[in-house]
Amino acid sequence: MYSCPACKKISINLTTCSSCGVVFKEFLEREMESRREKYKIESRKDLQIIFKWIIFLTFIITTPCIFFAIASGGFIPVAFMLPLMSEGVFGFVVVAIHLLIYTPIFYYLSRLFSWALFEIRSDVIRNSLFAIFIALLWAMTFMPIYSRAAHSTTGPYNLWSIQN
Repeated sequence: MYSCPACKKISINLTTCSSCGVVFKEFLEREMESRREKYKIESRKDLQIIFKWIIFLTFIITTPCIFFAIASGGFIPVAFMLPLMSEGVFGFVVVAIHLLIYTPIFYYLSRLFSWALFEIRSDVIRNSLFAIFIALLWAMTFMPIYSRAAHSTTGPYNLWSIQN
């Protein structure tokens, strides 16, 4: 229950006075503040963690890695090595070794890049550089730098044609 600042009567309605119709600014301000708090990222550290994981996942999906299975199997991203785990025990072991090697490398690189981005104090410049970096990694997928994990001499592919 609130008392109206205009007519000084006690109102049961939280948003407006029941007698004079004055809108309570305190309620509206509190409601807007609660909406802001609901979707607010608490600190720069939280945003840095989000940036780190976005960079890490982008590395996993887009960065070409040397794939070895007794002989060189090609350049493919780690995410595209995962279906090869169903090729039996040998395929599972080979892909597991690659995951143990590449995953920590990509994790520490993503930590390094997110730390470097957050050394920049300007939010606009930091967010712009982050967006450009992620866009360049995704643009790299259109370049013919990947090769299939097979002994083929057909040449390099872009990531979108290697899926087929």
